Amino acid sequence: MLTGPASDNRPHWSRDGRWLYFHSDRSGTREIWKMPAAGGTPIQITKGGGIEGWEAPDGKLLYYARSFTEPGLWAVPVSGGEEKPVLDAVWPREWAMADAGIYFIDFITSKPPVLRFFDFSTRKVKEIMVMNKVVLERSQDLTVTRDGRRVAWEQADRNEADLVQIENFR
Repeated sequence: MLTGPASDNRPHWSRDGRWLYFHSDRSGTREIWKMPAAGGTPIQITKGGGIEGWEAPDGKLLYYARSFTEPGLWAVPVSGGEEKPVLDAVWPREWAMADAGIYFIDFITSKPPVLRFFDFSTRKVKEIMVMNKVVLERSQDLTVTRDGRRVAWEQADRNEADLVQIENFR
């Protein structure tokens, strides 16, 4: 358990269950950290920003989003090191990792949005499906089974509002 003035959020387990990844502002900026599942001192993994990260199936890399305000998916060795850009058209919560690669909703290069797949073995991106239904907002909370056979996301089907009037408020 972590205590103190830092804001620690979005925990994710390592594939082997030995580590817990999370983002924290304990260094003064939001970065990805990890700590042993049994407890211990947190270790900072990213240096250029990090808010949401998942360990790759082989346990060697951490894939992560750097910011809530700028798209992009990055990778860094789980022990720390050089941070490299992987995909430009990825926002936090709109990507998910399967054993063979990363699924993501591309709101940037496609209108309407497209569900895409980044294959770890070929390092190529392919289109899975056009999301023809009107998507009212980003942040779709995408998830996928480890085998990649099932993908699910949050779909906002309507945007409703109520008209409110007030009288005699003085």
